[in-house]
Amino acid sequence: MDFYAHQERARAASRRLTALFVLSLIVVVAAVNGAAALGWMLLGGGTRWPPYFFATNTMVTLLIVFGGAWVEWQRLRGGGAALPRRSRSAQAPRCPRCTCSTRIRSTRSRPASVPALRQ
Repeated sequence: MDFYAHQERARAASRRLTALFVLSLIVVVAAVNGAAALGWMLLGGGTRWPPYFFATNTMVTLLIVFGGAWVEWQRLRGGGAALPRRSRSAQAPRCPRCTCSTRIRSTRSRPASVPALRQ
């Protein structure tokens, strides 16, 4: 396994995902502003927008998006143990052969490259 090639692929994927996130954020802000403008026109406001109409819509939209991201980030700060609690799933049983805190995973979720535990 070439570590540096793998790291470069991971960086390229991160750049791609970041660019897609920014693009989707621009699309969401444009859609919200378009819907708000259409609603304003249909309610009789015409094309005379109130002061800071689009700036306010944009800021509220960004606040909701980044506020939601912050809430999810805070939830995930607990690490791997927080995920089963959040999804209300059962934890994997502990390893019966020792007193370590390793959890046994089902062989169904084990990648093919990882050998199974011997009994």
